[in-house]
Amino acid sequence: MSLEVTIPVGSEAKVGVPKMGLQDVTVEEGGKAVWRNGSYVPGAAGITGGSETAEYVTFDTGSGTYGFILRASSR
Repeated sequence: MSLEVTIPVGSEAKVGVPKMGLQDVTVEEGGKAVWRNGSYVPGAAGITGGSETAEYVTFDTGSGTYGFILRASSR
C-alpha cells in the first residue's frame, strides 16, 4: 500500500499510515525505512518521530511531500 501526502509550507502534521490488519509492518519513505520492528527509524528528511497503534503507524512531519509505502515485515 502506498500513501502520498503534501503538507503545506510552514505547517506540521501527523500522518497516519493504516496497517491494513497487518501486525508486523515496515514503512518506507523515499526508499528509506522510517518504521521497522515496532520502532521509528530516524534519518528521513522532514520526519521527526513515529508511533504505533493497533491500526496505524503515525509520523510527525514538517512541510513537504511524502510517499509512504507499507510492507509486511519478514521476520
